[in-house]
Amino acid sequence: MASELGLYDLAKYPFLPEAGEYVRSHGLSVGALAQPDYHAILERATQRVMEAARGKDPSEEVDEKDILSFAVSILLVKATKLDHLLSRFALTEAIRVEKLLSKEKPWMIERIVEASTSIDVSQANLELAGRPLEFKVPVSEYLKRAPKFSSDKWRLLNQIVDGGYVFLTRPDLIRLFREEISKTIYARAKSVSVPKLPDALEKIVNEIVEATPTPKRLEYERGRKPEDYPPCIVHLLESQSKSENIPHFGRFFMATYLLNVGKTVDEVVEMHKTVPDFDERVARYQVEHIAGLRGGRTKYKVPTCRTVISHGMCYKHPIYCYNIRSPLQYPSKYSAKLLRGKRKEKAGKE
Repeated sequence: MASELGLYDLAKYPFLPEAGEYVRSHGLSVGALAQPDYHAILERATQRVMEAARGKDPSEEVDEKDILSFAVSILLVKATKLDHLLSRFALTEAIRVEKLLSKEKPWMIERIVEASTSIDVSQANLELAGRPLEFKVPVSEYLKRAPKFSSDKWRLLNQIVDGGYVFLTRPDLIRLFREEISKTIYARAKSVSVPKLPDALEKIVNEIVEATPTPKRLEYERGRKPEDYPPCIVHLLESQSKSENIPHFGRFFMATYLLNVGKTVDEVVEMHKTVPDFDERVARYQVEHIAGLRGGRTKYKVPTCRTVISHGMCYKHPIYCYNIRSPLQYPSKYSAKLLRGKRKEKAGKE
């Protein structure tokens, strides 16, 4: 497998360790960014952040200055102190990477995925029913990631498996790991310490803050009240209200629960508007499908507590989650009081 990366490659994938070394070798200081020599880099960095702030499709245009502009854009995002913008930025950059990787040579895709996830990805060069299965990954690693997607397409029984590996098309491999690339970028930005910025940069940061929509607060007017929702749903809704990127299973889980407690399709779609990669047409189709209004016309059931636990989304209440098998069995505020009373009564007799 080829391994040499040029500056243009590092500009496309600036979160790679080699790109970090390149930035450090330049000894770029915050004070220097306000100088004319760095105007183009600062302008490009601002553009990157604004794409995320305004929810625009990320540009695929790349040149060598993007190695530095990425580092500067992280500084600008962190300086805003807006966590929801940081999430948007990480996802926007991951989507940019997804688009660029789709046009790469197989060895480069291997290199980027391995550098982002530490997973051993191999070329497969297999074709089945006209589908080019270019890559393979260990079954164990596939199972760690695929459950985050609600579509049946990602279920292991719908994959080609042989010799302990799952065989994947190029788009599926890239999509499978996009979220981890987003997490890598988010963690990088989160760890950055922001020094005192020159006035010129402070002005840009203020412009970014003004251009970034404030996360909508979720309001519930029908069906169960928010205080009656189980902790797992409350946690997901709070994450969504902060514009954090929620895995596909989390979105599917929320939609099934909310629809089953009386929310309409329109209300559920409206709630999803806070997620960074929101697409109303796609979201509406998915929610209508879950509600049984499309496809096989079967309304999806709320995942069981066991399934929620397997996806790492359980935030169990020590009392009210006791002995329930479904989030729908989580007691309302009124029934919780009765439950406490019965427990005390039982304890008194023992």
